Amino acid sequence: MFAEAMIMIIAISLIAAASIGVECYQSKKEWEDNKTRTNNKNFLIFSIVFGILALFGAGAMMYMQGKTQGATNYVKTLQAKINNNK
Repeated sequence: MFAEAMIMIIAISLIAAASIGVECYQSKKEWEDNKTRTNNKNFLIFSIVFGILALFGAGAMMYMQGKTQGATNYVKTLQAKINNNK
């Protein structure tokens, strides 16, 4: 669960940093014609998309891990009840 939480924190930080970068890029109109700056903007957009996918992936991993642990605890409880009835 710790790894998933760290992935979420890193993904949120990546989204925030890339969003700030895109906002700064858009505030400078003279950068729009520069090819190097266009590549930077494309990288920032890719970073935002990757951050969103990582955030959803980490959320799904946390959900599945919680669901599996909950099912495991339920099975252990049932096994204990069955063993007590014998």
